[in-house]
Amino acid sequence: MRQYLELREKHGASEAREIALVGLPERQVARLGPLIESKGLADGLSAAVPGLAAIGITTDFVDVSTDTEDAALEIMLTCTCQVAADELGLTEAEPVVCDLDLAATDRAFPELDVRVLARQTDRRNVCVFRFARPRMENR
Repeated sequence: MRQYLELREKHGASEAREIALVGLPERQVARLGPLIESKGLADGLSAAVPGLAAIGITTDFVDVSTDTEDAALEIMLTCTCQVAADELGLTEAEPVVCDLDLAATDRAFPELDVRVLARQTDRRNVCVFRFARPRMENR
């Protein structure tokens, strides 16, 4: 977040976002690709929960798939944007961290529809993200 805020101050929000995204989609492919390539989204993404817990992020994934769609909800009790804002001594958190993460995921996996359903930065109790793609047999 610190890097993005510095870039935003220097270049403006749009250019700062693009600069901050450099390399992130490739890292998403390396991190998430092996988890979701051959598994359903909920099962694959859930494999990351222990690693996230080890760094202080409390999250869980719920399978909300249908006959035609492989889908999962990520429910985060830990708001990474709030954590970053607290570490920087900011009084108000912006959704910078999750926006960059979601943009990188969108670029890394074009077949994956990722949406924000709720964010703590919008004064919600939890952060909720929806991940969906056509079922393998429909791709």
